[in-house]
Amino acid sequence: MADTDNASERVLVCISGNPQSTALVRHTHRFAQRLQAPWAALYVENTTAQCLGKQEKDIIASCQRLAEGLGGEAVRIPGRSIAAEIIAYARAHDVTQIIVGKSERRRRSHLLRGSVVHALLRASGG
Repeated sequence: MADTDNASERVLVCISGNPQSTALVRHTHRFAQRLQAPWAALYVENTTAQCLGKQEKDIIASCQRLAEGLGGEAVRIPGRSIAAEIIAYARAHDVTQIIVGKSERRRRSHLLRGSVVHALLRASGG
């Protein structure tokens, strides 16, 4: 993450193939500007990434280009557990704010496979 005036804050937005990721990147850019903080857009490429369609892959690539164009850093890392990789990255880069979007998966799917947000909260101690 590039340094800015306010090094005490560092912002991370987590992106996916969801079309709402573009809005999250723009929101994070504005938020980081207000904080005068460096920021990054992170995509964790796990085993399900191989199943993504062209549209989802294009959204991820577009979000990464957008993040770089807005002065953020685009980061793509491999990992088995999305939540664990987000937490590991955040700790390694002294991230103070993590922004994630709401999943559009149904409640039943969350119960069966779990939610990244809930896993993040558990892993972070929050």
